Amino acid sequence: MGISTMTRLAVEAEAAGRDRAVAVGEPRVRSGGRVAGTELTSDSDARSPWQASLDAIAAYIPSEALAVYIAAIGAFQPASTDARWLWFGIGIVLVLAFGALSALDRQTRPGMQMFAIVMVLAVVSFATYAGALPGSPFLAFHPQATVASGIVALALSFALPRVARIVGVAPTA
Repeated sequence: MGISTMTRLAVEAEAAGRDRAVAVGEPRVRSGGRVAGTELTSDSDARSPWQASLDAIAAYIPSEALAVYIAAIGAFQPASTDARWLWFGIGIVLVLAFGALSALDRQTRPGMQMFAIVMVLAVVSFATYAGALPGSPFLAFHPQATVASGIVALALSFALPRVARIVGVAPTA
């Protein structure tokens, strides 16, 4: 799932004239389970709200770009602000590159407008995700930038699925 799925859904939505609704997926935790002695309902989630929010917006980021970014940050541990911004810029380029590769890998390509929507969702999600990680380049602006990005991620986790459903590019589980 991810950018490839969203690109495919963009093509399907264009073909259907945007009349079809696309499901966002099922809950991560099924009813009847227990976590730490608590009964889980279909609306329950065993993860923290912050992690659940980051997971929700990660669905809009090409997983390859996110994996490279997180691995690079962990391996190189950039200490300077310039190095953090460099890796962030590389991450944005990777998001765009993997998104473009995904679109080129299809026999039927989405129109430019739908592709642009998918890419905007991916870049916004990546920036928010990167901002919420420890060692965020946004810490150069404020020492609580990761907290602010976490709050933005929480808001986006509610807004992005609705926007994606409206334009017909919602990822499925």
